Amino acid sequence: TYRAADDPTDLESLLAALDEVADPLPDEAPEREGFRETGWWPQTREEIVQDVRRSLGALAELEGEFVPHAYELSFGLGDRPPLVVEIEGDGFRLQGVIDRVDRSPGGWVTFDRTKGFR
Repeated sequence: TYRAADDPTDLESLLAALDEVADPLPDEAPEREGFRETGWWPQTREEIVQDVRRSLGALAELEGEFVPHAYELSFGLGDRPPLVVEIEGDGFRLQGVIDRVDRSPGGWVTFDRTKGFR
């Protein structure tokens, strides 16, 4: 959705892009993700789209304080270095793709399951 939007910082642009990408992606999902469609798939498919729509709205409400910085950011893939996390002398490396990275007036945004965004 963020890649398809004319302006990924504008909610209306994001919702219009969601409408464009929402049809083909779930149709491809069973084959791409390797699962069998059941009779519940049309309902599940619509629930996924509505969940994404609500998430886009909730993220837009936060944007007064949180400003999108990057979308679909990969780390540890191709020529990108892995994300290294070190905590109290121990650490690990991660690879993958993160949907969105935001900044706040205080710096990078972090998320804590018990405290929310900080």
